[in-house]
Amino acid sequence: YGYKGDFYDRESYDKYGAIITETMLKKDREKLIYDKEKIIADVKICNFIVIDEKKGKTKKCFCGGKLHYKQNIVIRFHNSREMDSVLIAGKQCIDCERKIVIKSILLSEIENKLINEKREK
Repeated sequence: YGYKGDFYDRESYDKYGAIITETMLKKDREKLIYDKEKIIADVKICNFIVIDEKKGKTKKCFCGGKLHYKQNIVIRFHNSREMDSVLIAGKQCIDCERKIVIKSILLSEIENKLINEKREK
């Protein structure tokens, strides 16, 4: 088949396979960049949430309740017609249970989840 010699003499690292994988991952990330606004809109529909641009911007909830920091806040979104969720650190109101998260952290966690699912398939 064009190879001369034993296959076991070759390196186990396939550089062309690595190049193809990097290219596919880059295309997946570029595709997600265009869908960020759709993802944000879907997250707002599926959750009782406020998405801030910077940390510390919101000190009190809109209902007047206190905000408490939580390590694992469940954020739900649609992933190819199925509900999916990620866990994100953020603040949550004690009274109305409104969630307050940072936009960049939210998008990076959702992007990582979607890319990891594509790799597993």
